[in-house]
Amino acid sequence: MGSNLPNMSILDEKIQTETHKDDWEVQIKNILAMDPEFRSKNEEQIINGYHNTYTYTKNLAERHLQRYRGNLRIVINRPTGIIHCK
Repeated sequence: MGSNLPNMSILDEKIQTETHKDDWEVQIKNILAMDPEFRSKNEEQIINGYHNTYTYTKNLAERHLQRYRGNLRIVINRPTGIIHCK
């Protein structure tokens, strides 16, 4: 499970912007302004449907690159596996 989409979903290699319509810059600004304890206790609501903070922040970074890369071609290398421990 590596995204906020159902298991076994097949995706085109593109930045998934449909899942989060909010402006990513506003999201980051709001998160940074939060009290760390509040942020920790409300993580599930903050990441809004993503399975974990990795997939959430990956999407934020991809949307950042999409907005500011201009005509620069980019490649995003991702780890082959993420282990979530609590």
